[in-house]
Amino acid sequence: MTVDRSAPTTTDTTGTAGDRGLGRPLAQASDPIDRVVRLAPKWTVFVLAACGLLVLGIIVWSVRGTVTSSVSTTGLYNERGAATVSTDTAGTVDKVLVKLGDEVTTGQPLVSLVGGTSLVSPQDGSVTSILVSDGSTMVAGQHAARVTDLAAPDFVVTLVPTGLTGTVVVGLPVRMAVSSAPSSTYGYLLGTVDEISSDPFTVAQVATRLGLEEQVVAAQLGTAPGLLAVVRLQYDPSTPSNYAWSVGQGPPFVITQGVPVTAQIILSEKSPLDVVFPDPTPGS
Repeated sequence: MTVDRSAPTTTDTTGTAGDRGLGRPLAQASDPIDRVVRLAPKWTVFVLAACGLLVLGIIVWSVRGTVTSSVSTTGLYNERGAATVSTDTAGTVDKVLVKLGDEVTTGQPLVSLVGGTSLVSPQDGSVTSILVSDGSTMVAGQHAARVTDLAAPDFVVTLVPTGLTGTVVVGLPVRMAVSSAPSSTYGYLLGTVDEISSDPFTVAQVATRLGLEEQVVAAQLGTAPGLLAVVRLQYDPSTPSNYAWSVGQGPPFVITQGVPVTAQIILSEKSPLDVVFPDPTPGS
C-alpha cells in the first residue's frame, strides 16, 4: 500500500488557498503624509480647498483692494441756474401751458390765471418743476413753476461738523446718494469739494443762500451750525442729468432744487498693504 505524505492543502473561504490566520496584512504606504491623506475623511479635502481659496482671496484683496476713510453728511441739491415763478396776488389757475422738460424763453407764458393774466418765465431755460395744476387756488407769493438754465452748473451743499476743521478740505472727492434717484439703481452722483467755510454756518444762513425755507433746510441738515461745504458736480453732458454717476448714465431725469442728498466725503483711499505697513516717511 502506498501512503501520500504531502502536506494537506487547506482552503480559506474568505480568500485564496494558502492564506492563514487573520489574513494578509494591509499594504503600508511608504510616505506618512500619503497615509494621512488616504485615511482622512473625504470632506476634509473640501475644507482644505475652501481655506486655500479664502487665503488666495485675501492675498488678491490686499494687493488690489481699497480701504476707504470717509465722513458721511446730509446735504441738499441746488440748481444754480434755477429761477422760481410765483404769483404776486391770489388767484385760480386756468391752465398750465407747459410740461416738464419744455424749453422756454424769457417772457413766455407758463401758467394762465382766471381773469386773463399769466405767469411768465423769468429767463431762458428748461421747465424743471411744475407745482400747480389746472384749477389750483393760489395765494400771494405761492410758487407755480421753476425754470432752470442748465448751462449754469448745479452744486450740493452740506454742513460738516466743526470738529472736522482742517480734515475736510477743497479737492476731496465726494460720492452722493440722491433721494430721488436710488443708488441701488443709478449709482452715486460724483463731485468734488469746491468750497469749505472757515466759520460755522447757521441753518438760517444756509436757507438764505439756497433760497429755501428754513424749515426745509433744518429737516434735512439739522439745526446745529456746521462748516458749509459746497460740492461741485462732475459735468457730463452725455447723461440726462448733465452730471456724472458711478453707474452708467444715472437717472433719466434732472435733479431738482432742494432734493435731499447723503454725501460721502472721501478723506483717503489706500491699499490694505499701505494700512498694515504704513510709509514711515514723515508727512506721508
